[in-house]
Amino acid sequence: MIVCHITDGSYSGAVSWLCNPQSQASAHFVVARDGRVTQLVDIRNGAWCNGTSVTAGHAYHYSTSTLPLVRSRGTNANCYTISIEHEGMYSQTHGALTDAQEANDGDSVGFTISSPTRVSNLSYTAYYDAWGYWK
Repeated sequence: MIVCHITDGSYSGAVSWLCNPQSQASAHFVVARDGRVTQLVDIRNGAWCNGTSVTAGHAYHYSTSTLPLVRSRGTNANCYTISIEHEGMYSQTHGALTDAQEANDGDSVGFTISSPTRVSNLSYTAYYDAWGYWK
């Protein structure tokens, strides 16, 4: 499963934040508005981007996901997802990507699918707004 987010900030700010261990967040790829792509996490590893808890009663427990596929897997989504962050401000773009971002998403996804990986289902892409709500 490939999950796409909007950074709600700049490309350089997202790369810097996602490389900072104190953020307790990361992503496999960050795509700038002009199409530049930075890979931050090897796709054979999980990124701290799409996590769901396996602790019963936790606010982010996998059973509370809006996606049936996530609920049915019954584990932390970081274990089986690839995350792509896109530079942008959701309040301005409402999740719309630039042509360059869309073109390079195809490159990132193609790279992901053609590479050896732990991800078993890459045919599904989930798009989220800035607050994590599935669109």
